[in-house]
Amino acid sequence: MRAACEIFVRSVTDFIRDTVIGGAIGEVAMVAISITPKGLNHVLHRHVPGGLGAAGKSLFNPGEDIAGLIRAAENVTPVQ
Repeated sequence: MRAACEIFVRSVTDFIRDTVIGGAIGEVAMVAISITPKGLNHVLHRHVPGGLGAAGKSLFNPGEDIAGLIRAAENVTPVQ
């Protein structure tokens, strides 16, 4: 499943870079996203069902590998 998600993310990234923006934005150096216990707890408290601060927020599905999703996003070109 993770490999399929990574392939999907890569293909969407390539499509956006090559088709949508026509390569107008140069390649950005990819760096690892720092996943700290404090940061992960922040996300978990606010974006999982039953989290203390989850009211009115977008939520991850129960059992979702949030750290895995964050790691998969390391290959995505940042946008501003």
